[in-house]
Amino acid sequence: MDLKYHIGGDGDFRSMDQAVQKINQVQSGQEAVARLNEALAQREFNRLSTLDKIVRLKQQEQQLLEQAAQQQAQGNTGAAANAALEALRRREQVERLLAQSQREREATARESAQAGER
Repeated sequence: MDLKYHIGGDGDFRSMDQAVQKINQVQSGQEAVARLNEALAQREFNRLSTLDKIVRLKQQEQQLLEQAAQQQAQGNTGAAANAALEALRRREQVERLLAQSQREREATARESAQAGER
């Protein structure tokens, strides 16, 4: 004989099995949301770390360009060229990190949109 259960205004359940099934579905959904939130928080942390790296690389690039200018002014073209080359390497690293950051933002936006659809 089936007993009728009523759970928090969610509706009438004709049996205990249906009530348990509904509870399990809700718990699974809550666990999925928690995992998604954790993943999004980790991505945000990574993004901030990437931005920190970008700032440091841009500062290094600026310092190297200033060093190159000083070396050039002193007539030391070899040292000036080396410093300019290192500055160029920093700029390339920044561009790679910016592209990576953009891809990560796009992936996060897609996942957030997909999670919102669920």
